[in-house]
Amino acid sequence: MLATFMKQVELSTCCPLYLTYEGAISMETKVCSKCKEEKSINEFNKRKDGKNNIRYICKLCQKKYKKKWDEKNTDKKRKYQKEYQILFAKYIVYFRQLTVDEEPRLAKDGISLEVKCKYCGKYFRPTNSETANRIKAINRKQTDFSERSLYCSEGCKYSCSTYGQILYPKDFKPATSREVQPQLRKLVLERDNWTCRKCGNKDCLHCHHIDPVANNPIESADVDNCITYCVECHKEAHQQDGCGYKETNIC
Repeated sequence: MLATFMKQVELSTCCPLYLTYEGAISMETKVCSKCKEEKSINEFNKRKDGKNNIRYICKLCQKKYKKKWDEKNTDKKRKYQKEYQILFAKYIVYFRQLTVDEEPRLAKDGISLEVKCKYCGKYFRPTNSETANRIKAINRKQTDFSERSLYCSEGCKYSCSTYGQILYPKDFKPATSREVQPQLRKLVLERDNWTCRKCGNKDCLHCHHIDPVANNPIESADVDNCITYCVECHKEAHQQDGCGYKETNIC
C-alpha cells in the first residue's frame, strides 16, 4: 500500500489532482460518453478493457440503461437465467469461494468445476444454481440456515441424514440410512466403485456393516467389515436373523 502511495506521489508532480490513497475520494475527473457530464472517476465502474481500467459511461447512466434493457427484455432475461442455472459451474468463477469440504478441482475439460459429493465422496460437476446456493449457505446469506450441500445424485441426497435439515427443525424427517462415519462411508463406496455389491445398482447407496456394530464395536470403523449396498439390498440385509434393526441398535 505504501509503495502504491509513493508511486502516486511521484505522478502527482505532473498532475496534482492524481494524489490519492485507498479509501479517499479521487479528484480526477472523466466525461461520461452518455450524459456528457464531467464527473469524478469514483462515479465510474472499473473494467479490464477500458481506458485506465474505467468504463466510458458513469454508474448512473449504466444503471438507467440496465433498467431499460431489463424492462424491454424480460422474457429474454428470464430464459437466459434458467439456461444459466442448469449449466455446469466454471472452475475459475467459484473455486475460491468453496471450502475444503467440497475439495474443488478443475475438470478434465479444463473449464468446469468438480467437487466431492458430501455423501459418497465421488467427484462430479455441479450446476451454477447448486454451486451458488452452496456459497450462500457458506456465507450465511440464506434464511433457512440449511447447508445446501452438494450431492452427485438424488439417491445420495436423500440417503444423507443431514439433507434438508435446518437449525432446530419443527418436524424431524429420518433418512433412508442410519448414519455411519462419513469418512468410512466414502472409503467403502470408493473401494466398491460406487456400486451395490449385490445387484449392481449405482444410485442411493449405503454403507452396511457385515458384522453389526452392536456385536463387534471394535471393528465399527474397519473398511473390511463394511460393504456397499443400495437402499433395497440394505433393507433385505437387515431382515436376516441377527441383523434386524430391532435386534441391533446400530448396523
